[in-house]
Amino acid sequence: MPHVFLVIIGTIVNQGRHNMRVPNSQLHASHQAEKIKRIQRQNEIAHVLEQHNTTLLVMNAAEFVELALNIKQQNGMTELQSRQWLVTLLNLTDASQNAWQMHDTKVKFISAFTSAGVDAAALTIIARDLKRGGNVFSKFQIQQFQGQQHIVLEGYAGLRKHLTGTRYLAANPKIVSMGVGKLGALNAIKTGFVVSIIVSVTFHGLDQLMNDQRTWHHFVGGVAADIVYSAAVSVASWVIVTSFVGGATMLAAGPIFAVVVVGVALTFLAYYVDSKIQLSQRIAALLTELEADLAKHSGDARALKREYLRDKVEFIKKVFAIPEVRFFNGQQ
Repeated sequence: MPHVFLVIIGTIVNQGRHNMRVPNSQLHASHQAEKIKRIQRQNEIAHVLEQHNTTLLVMNAAEFVELALNIKQQNGMTELQSRQWLVTLLNLTDASQNAWQMHDTKVKFISAFTSAGVDAAALTIIARDLKRGGNVFSKFQIQQFQGQQHIVLEGYAGLRKHLTGTRYLAANPKIVSMGVGKLGALNAIKTGFVVSIIVSVTFHGLDQLMNDQRTWHHFVGGVAADIVYSAAVSVASWVIVTSFVGGATMLAAGPIFAVVVVGVALTFLAYYVDSKIQLSQRIAALLTELEADLAKHSGDARALKREYLRDKVEFIKKVFAIPEVRFFNGQQ
């Protein structure tokens, strides 16, 4: 019996061993590799988050000044040197602000003619180019070839640096960029409009930075007024210039010269009109009034909300003018 019992146990053990599954080594290695990659990716994310960690500090002016002085002292300055540095910085800031406030009107006046200056530079280039070709007063003709409009230039093309040909399509980039013909004049006017807007945004941004009395209302009002004036000058320039540009024969430098002269004259006119009506100040005042009205309405809305939350029934009665109804049973 003991031998039989041992044989039975051995058989069961052997069968269990055969029934056990042997782990797949490739599958196990794949799982381990994925686990390692996942851990590495988690570590990379943690590292990136640690590098881009931002601490927000809220402090008043006195605390900010104290922080700046402490930083300077940690960088090697003494307490006296750090305070002298702060005084110098404040004096420079005050001086720059005072200088800007004294000359901002002059800067505004000069910046209004920036686009005319760009056109004048283009006029100078084409004048020099035409002079190299033989005559600064060279003319061009508009002719039709194969259904397309061409501009034919006079003079010796081989001597010119930019306009090296004698005949160009009216829409040729060289012709357009040099301000020759109607398309050249239109391109100069468009460029002047874009330059005016860029200069306006830059000027009013600096004005708000240098002048503590300026707010976003003045910035928006100033840029909006400049856009109105620039658009008016551009349209008027196009109407005036095209009234005599585009004939059969005219000076090659005539279109861009007309753009410069008309642009300067209209800019003076716009500056004079603005000095009378103060459009930018009017827009700024209107924006300030609108902001105050919105704040008032927002306050009224918040008050109504509080009243509604305090007593919904009474609020509804008040809004819809529901009368108070009381019933009496006749008993004293």
